[in-house]
Amino acid sequence: MTGGNEQKPNGTGPPTASLSVGSTAVVVMGPSGCGKSTLASALAETLGWTFIEGDDHHPPENVEKMAGGEPLTDEDRLPFLKSVGRVSVVRTFGTTRGVDQRSVGLVLD
Repeated sequence: MTGGNEQKPNGTGPPTASLSVGSTAVVVMGPSGCGKSTLASALAETLGWTFIEGDDHHPPENVEKMAGGEPLTDEDRLPFLKSVGRVSVVRTFGTTRGVDQRSVGLVLD
């Protein structure tokens, strides 16, 4: 999920809901079946933010492993992390082009 984190020009008042540099992302994590998607989608709806379903970013091989109860390795997780990172950057900045990968702490292809 992404949402705004900007203050009014004088630094007072609540954050706005616009996306821009300095935006806030909330990541909901936990074990399988604990209600992450339910909580995250309700939170996004309440805040007027965008909900990004992490499960949609796993490659089929990972989905198969997880369905079989097999834990993912760090190597397995890399395509998922890149995909979620790419979507988050595009939703925040509108593009990955010209975004300094080091400044956003992500590895983008």
